[in-house]
Amino acid sequence: MNATKKIKYKVVGKKIEAPKVATLLLSSSPDLPPYCPGQFIDIYFPEFGFSQGKSYSISSAPSEDKFSITIKAIGEFSNRLFKLKEGDIVTGSLPYGFFYSDLENTHLVMLAGGIGIAPFRATIMEYLMKNSKINKRKISLFYSSRTEEDIIFKNEINLWRAGHPNLRIKHFITREKKVAKDKEQGRITAKHILKEISALENSLENIEFLICGSIAFVRDMRKSLRAEGVPENLIYTEAFFSH
Repeated sequence: MNATKKIKYKVVGKKIEAPKVATLLLSSSPDLPPYCPGQFIDIYFPEFGFSQGKSYSISSAPSEDKFSITIKAIGEFSNRLFKLKEGDIVTGSLPYGFFYSDLENTHLVMLAGGIGIAPFRATIMEYLMKNSKINKRKISLFYSSRTEEDIIFKNEINLWRAGHPNLRIKHFITREKKVAKDKEQGRITAKHILKEISALENSLENIEFLICGSIAFVRDMRKSLRAEGVPENLIYTEAFFSH
């Protein structure tokens, strides 16, 4: 897709997902071409003096009747996006990028830190809407949040759990000492992940690891997986900058 082509997006809906986190429902002119879960768009605010845009993951699945990005207000650029209201117009690119599996039957192990859950929502929703009844693909989501209040898409995640035995979700809470029984207190570790995955898979050959979150989260998770013997070619990463 032509990522350099700029188009106009109109905010047609806004949903607060967690503190300082919002999903913006967007319509576009012209209509968007087909895209893949895991891709993103660039958003442009020329008044900030940047000639290049900032990238934001698409959180909607291609099969959904909507198009959205989910953003966290953590910097000048994202704060401006967060403040957009229904009816506002923003300039952006067409969807592009590559953060998804080309294969269809591998076990997808997703490691999300904070707002890094955004592209994984698109992937999981696409799976549930198109493939869950005919495809037995395994998906495991390990999701790290500072507090339980910071969990993004909390209600949706609870719905995902029901009726989908091949979709496994585990929460990690890093800033609270007491957490619900269905959640882990502390950080995600490669040892923990591989211990759980080993109960489902005899080897790493049929597994792909996708990591998304802050630069530090992605760096640390990739490094620890490699230290535990996970081959480089099985790891895909997408790091978010604070902007």
